[in-house]
Amino acid sequence: RKFGTRWVQRRQGLKMDQKSIIRTYFSCINKKENDKAFALLSEDLEWWIIGKTPVSGVNDKRKIQLGFKMLQRRFSSFEFILHELTEEEDRVSVTAESRAKHNNGRDYNN
Repeated sequence: RKFGTRWVQRRQGLKMDQKSIIRTYFSCINKKENDKAFALLSEDLEWWIIGKTPVSGVNDKRKIQLGFKMLQRRFSSFEFILHELTEEEDRVSVTAESRAKHNNGRDYNN
């Protein structure tokens, strides 16, 4: 399965376009460089995750930060693979896949 994410990033003065910010964000998350990743998020970020999980729905910056830290604790490895990015006005939609290894050794793919 894949998930969709809607970003709202309203930072002024950034030298990167929206898609570059998102690619950099996930690259940092994949390397567990959380401080670098979270610095890219605007305070008024709205992140929508489809599905019926505890993290589904609209999330703010704080919830996103907590969620990624939780993933890194629950899995010995966790990687996001970005497939499609679509930018429209101040929004970017992302189709991504995640692969991970549970702390108990089981593989995870979503």
